[in-house]
Amino acid sequence: MYMEALKIIICLLVGFIIGLFFIPATIWIKDKMDKRVKVINFAETIPKNISIPLVKQGNISAYDDLFRYFCYSGNLEELLPYALLMANKYNYERAYFDVCYCLWALYPETTYRLSLLDSLDETTRNLALEYLQKGAELGETNCLWRLGNYYLEGKYFEQDTILGKN
Repeated sequence: MYMEALKIIICLLVGFIIGLFFIPATIWIKDKMDKRVKVINFAETIPKNISIPLVKQGNISAYDDLFRYFCYSGNLEELLPYALLMANKYNYERAYFDVCYCLWALYPETTYRLSLLDSLDETTRNLALEYLQKGAELGETNCLWRLGNYYLEGKYFEQDTILGKN
């Protein structure tokens, strides 16, 4: 009888000791899990009011932040003046494609069909093609890829397989 009582006391003591270590460890693990990397919502985290003056000075990093801001906020067309500035004044290659991207965003039905410029009016389409060509001349890969497809298909340009493959 004495041995059984001693076993019960030892089990309770061991359980208590394990509990002392287990509960704080569980709380510590939960705390660490709560501090895991969270998905960044650029529309909430990037200070637009700080990026815009830097973009006006030609800061590429600030422009890229602004691009992400407008993309994630769903207002990509608002990037257009900054894309035009970065392309025309600072000759930033990617901004040439972004001009086209913003022009497409003005026409929501084409936003997810970027290879089709048919929905754009003729003036806007010609402007988009002009910026694609300028970007391609600077080696911007998105511009090169889009123009290459247009030349291969003979869409918006006379068909030219040599230009299309380059």
